[in-house]
This record gives sequence, structure tokens and C-alpha cells, in this order.
Amino acid sequence: MKQCAEGDDIAFNELFRRYFNKLYQYTLGFTKDSLVAEELVMDVMLNLWLRKGNVIITDSLNPYLFRAMKNTLINYWRKKIIPTTSLKISEEVDFADSRSADHTILTSELDNLYSQHLDALSPQRKKVFELSRHENLTYPEIASQLNLSVKTVEHHMSASLIFLRKKLKPLSDSAVILLLLLS
Repeated sequence: MKQCAEGDDIAFNELFRRYFNKLYQYTLGFTKDSLVAEELVMDVMLNLWLRKGNVIITDSLNPYLFRAMKNTLINYWRKKIIPTTSLKISEEVDFADSRSADHTILTSELDNLYSQHLDALSPQRKKVFELSRHENLTYPEIASQLNLSVKTVEHHMSASLIFLRKKLKPLSDSAVILLLLLS
């Protein structure tokens, strides 16, 4: 670790070789997804390399790395558990006889507002959001398709959801009331 702290690439490669598989197996036991496990272990190892001069290890590197991996897993699950709901406002089902004209107009206006706010996202965030919510792809699938890391996909989704919730929140209460009244 001392050699690694001094910037020795060979020493870091040896640390990586010794601990990667152990951390990977540990993480895979929790995530059950090899891509996610590999991504999380890579994050821990990259963080170790980036902070090499600032890491103070009193005992052994093994407990330090597994504690760092545990914290990374906790952060991963914390982000993954954030409840999300589909922003799909209405399904395209033909209920022409049972829906009133007001209901159709309201639904159309809500769809337009949703589309406008979706278009306000950056092209990359919009693409990630649409792949997740419209095509039901998982984060690892999106990351693979767009050649991004899973962390980047998670960041894009989180930012997109915060933005859309903020923009659509004022509409949600009144839209629900109107839909109930018009039904």
C-alpha cells in the first residue's frame, strides 16, 4: 500500500489482482448481477487509486476494502430503492364510447405537457429515460447499449426523475381531481 500511495502502478496492479475476485464474489452475492457487481468493485478500486495518498490504513487492507465495498453496496441499494412511478399518463386504449370529450382533451393536454418537459432534458438524459421507462430496459442494458457506466445511467435517471417530478408535481393533484370528476 505504501508503494501504491507513492504512485507505483505495478503495486496497484498487484493489489487489484489480489483483491478484485474476492470483492467481486462478495458483491455478486448481494447484487446477483455480474455486471453490477463488476461495476461496483471497479468503483471501489478506482476510488482506492484516486485517493491513494489520502488513504490511512491502520491494520490490514482487507478489512478496509470490504468496508468500502459494503458502503458502496449500501449506497447502490439506497439509490435503487428510490420509488419511481411511471410517467405514462394514459394508455392508448380505445374507450371512445365511454370517455367524455373533456377527458380526451385533458389527457391530450397532459400528454403534451409531459412531452414538453421530456424534451427539455438533455439528449443523453432523454435517451436514458426513454430506454428505461418506455422500453423497460434495465440500467445495465442501457449502459451496454449506450456505452456508458451503470453509475452514469443511474445519475441520468435520478436527475431526470427529479426534474420531471418537479415540473409535473403542480399538475398531479389537479389532474387526479379532474380525472375523477370527469370519469
